[in-house]
Amino acid sequence: MLLGVLLLTHCRQEMRAIKRSEKAFKWHSQGEYIQSAERFLELANDYPESNFYPQNLWNAAWSFQEGEDFNRARQVYRRILSEHLNDAQPDSSRGLWETHANYQHYACRNIAAISMKEENYPDALLWLDSADFVYPYINKHPKQLKRAHMAMDHMRSDCYYALGQTEEAFLVLLPHALIKSPWHRHPSVERCMEIIVEHFDPDRIAADVLKAIEQRQVLPGLVRIRFRNHPMELIPFEGGVETLHLDDFKNSDFYRTLCIP
Repeated sequence: MLLGVLLLTHCRQEMRAIKRSEKAFKWHSQGEYIQSAERFLELANDYPESNFYPQNLWNAAWSFQEGEDFNRARQVYRRILSEHLNDAQPDSSRGLWETHANYQHYACRNIAAISMKEENYPDALLWLDSADFVYPYINKHPKQLKRAHMAMDHMRSDCYYALGQTEEAFLVLLPHALIKSPWHRHPSVERCMEIIVEHFDPDRIAADVLKAIEQRQVLPGLVRIRFRNHPMELIPFEGGVETLHLDDFKNSDFYRTLCIP
């Protein structure tokens, strides 16, 4: 009987929480982000045992960020980290290709995005390292893993560029640019070419890239190259390293754009 009473009480609390969340979702859809965030935060505080507690806390942080209340967004993201919400929890609510919750990973990435918006680029780089190495992204689809790492390296590149470190801004994207993309657009190629044209000698870059890929080292699951004494690991979006032969590199968008006269 006791278990039944506790279960019934829990179910009633869940129903009340769900009912109260309807307004939060409505406000968010109407662009009332701060009002929505405050309601989600109330729900997290009022129903800490709810099955929806992690989602409510996350929705509060994200809504504060969308409403540009960066102080409160950062506070809630830090709370997500301090409470060690489960990144490995199966969850596709972010989209069809998102297989896990990744609460802590995205908290770090979003704090990095806030720091970039505030032009605190060294802080953003630290948070990106936390997202990459302390709370690594979890996804069962290799293509999505590669895409996530590429997105973080684009953020790193933007930070380096804003700090005047143009070589670092280029180098962090080069491993992605050298891999053929399964999508029509390859942002790493586009950004690398912009940096090369603005700051480097394209012919010298082309010669050094060709030398690096000719001297590549094939390892299980990746290809290792050395570009101007900078070691790099090239990981395909899909398939194995058999897709990374010399001809595959030469047929990549980056090589054809840069290396063929």
